[in-house]
Amino acid sequence: MDESDSILETSLQISGRPYEIRVFRRSNGKHFAMTRFNDHDTIVSDGNSIEDTLRVHSSCLPLAVSCRWKEEGDSDNDF
Repeated sequence: MDESDSILETSLQISGRPYEIRVFRRSNGKHFAMTRFNDHDTIVSDGNSIEDTLRVHSSCLPLAVSCRWKEEGDSDNDF
């Protein structure tokens, strides 16, 4: 894996719960953001700039969270 440096840590509130977002810069100058739900569950988004990476990750994170709620057995919304 490429070398990367952590350059930003922030969080996004979703349904009253904070989710940590960490942004890294790769050695090639591109960026990626990461949110870790647990040791075996992480989502990653890529981007060309910090702003682009945060925008993409912040728009994908609510969907990722809602999918995990579904997996945890939200039987009221079973299809």
